[in-house]
Amino acid sequence: VRTWAWTGFLGQAGVSLGLAAIIKTRLGPAGGLAADIIIGAIVINQIAGPTAFRWALVRTKEAVLHE
Repeated sequence: VRTWAWTGFLGQAGVSLGLAAIIKTRLGPAGGLAADIIIGAIVINQIAGPTAFRWALVRTKEAVLHE
């Protein structure tokens, strides 16, 4: 379980979105670009996170894959 537990944290985005908003307002035009990149990374993590967590649960035999 210790090997795959990190995949459970991929879907956490609330604090990151808040930080992206702060960066956007405080850094001007460069902050807008940085915020866009951060938000893009969050979107990718939100899509891949649940899938990776399910994969980790199946690999550690904490969940059963139903086919």
